[in-house]
Amino acid sequence: MNDRKSPIKNDWGKQLSFAGVVGLLFLMIALVLSEDKKIYERFNTAEESLTWIGSVLLDAKTSQKVSTDSRQEKKEDYHDALDLSAQWVSGESARRMVFLTAFQVIFGVAGLIALIVSLNLNRAAALSAQRAVDITEDTAKKELRAYISASPRDVYFFGVTTKSEMTWRIVNHGQTPANHVTQIGRVDIFPYPLPPDFVFPPITAQHANPFTLHPTMEMFCSGVADRSFTATEIAAITKPNGNQRLHLYGEIKYRDIYGEEHITRFCSHVGTKNLAQISQDRRVTPAVDIDFHIAGTGNHAS
Repeated sequence: MNDRKSPIKNDWGKQLSFAGVVGLLFLMIALVLSEDKKIYERFNTAEESLTWIGSVLLDAKTSQKVSTDSRQEKKEDYHDALDLSAQWVSGESARRMVFLTAFQVIFGVAGLIALIVSLNLNRAAALSAQRAVDITEDTAKKELRAYISASPRDVYFFGVTTKSEMTWRIVNHGQTPANHVTQIGRVDIFPYPLPPDFVFPPITAQHANPFTLHPTMEMFCSGVADRSFTATEIAAITKPNGNQRLHLYGEIKYRDIYGEEHITRFCSHVGTKNLAQISQDRRVTPAVDIDFHIAGTGNHAS
């Protein structure tokens, strides 16, 4: 069996690895930003506390040099300023938190998209791999299965009182046996050449007993006409320029080693060379050569 390359290109692995790394990187950045936001919040809280303590100490030193009314007024002004400062710091912190949160959401969404792309690429790669397996299995079946052909071999003497009989050879050209082989064939007179849409008369007899045909093995079979031909019909098939020919047609049915059924249909006609000598109801001695030709219709194999 010939080696066949898988249809999956090596670029698939690179694309899958890149998509996975990008997705993982985006998720890691989002986690880092999340932790950075928490640290930033803690830093702002500590900074505000230190600022407030320093201001209180400075106010305590200053308040010793002023009167009680001045201290009270300054304290009220200080609290107002402190409230405004706290509001500004709170607003600034909220703005930065919103920015960091939005940044984190963006990277989280990007990571999710990269993950979805990676999953889709994995699914596509899996489907391609399955298709490659199916193609390989189908190719193996076609290369290993049995193939049976049929070819005409002999024409026995015939006449107005003797039915025409022919033999043909069947051969298994495959690498494995053909099982449950059955065959059947008939001899008859048909127009020459056969029309493309010619309908062959059905063969009413049963197929011969089944047998097994091993690789390169051949078997000889025979078929007989349903009736004796008239003198007029015999004269027509022996005329070189006539429009009638003696035909052999039939079919072979068999199963390959995978259990699948196949049919080979065959059809050949006999040339006029020496045909008149064997159409006299008597045996010809010595034997004469007969020309066989594959018909343009009735040959098919599955």
